[in-house]
Amino acid sequence: MATSVIGPRIQHFHLRFLRKLTDTSVMAIAHNMTSLYSLDLSFCTLLTLDAIALLIERTSKFLCELRLYNCSQIDLSLPVTEPNTASITDTNLPNMSIAGTRLLDAIQLNGNSGTLYMLDVRGCAGTYLNHDHRDRAFSWKMSSLGYRQWTPGFFQRATQWTDFMKQKHYEYLIDRI
Repeated sequence: MATSVIGPRIQHFHLRFLRKLTDTSVMAIAHNMTSLYSLDLSFCTLLTLDAIALLIERTSKFLCELRLYNCSQIDLSLPVTEPNTASITDTNLPNMSIAGTRLLDAIQLNGNSGTLYMLDVRGCAGTYLNHDHRDRAFSWKMSSLGYRQWTPGFFQRATQWTDFMKQKHYEYLIDRI
């Protein structure tokens, strides 16, 4: 796939309400937009969790903000428990999905070397025992990855400035002179 002339220079890409946006488009973004700092895919209802996870994995050196607000098709279900609670397993929760682990695995894969510091998943869906369980389970896992939940579904952690980000920021400042 060829890199576009404009792609490497775009830093903020807002694609809100593009309900026909597909996984193919997200993959093109991941491969071609090498200076992307923030991406807003809110209300894009055809995207899958696999595409979002691959996006996070492939853009871990530069993507800092990802907004998936009201992507109701994205399932964040987690069959995990908080400390000091009864174990939740497939046997006592039939039909409970583990889809949310795909997203968490992508974030965890990059660990502290990843630059993603803000994730907005408010309004994302899932198959839950109840709404409260989903919020606790996903929040607890995000917390274990160093994120703080400011409001239900909105997570943030301290910014990780990598050498790559410092170089891009320097290039940006030089271009403005």
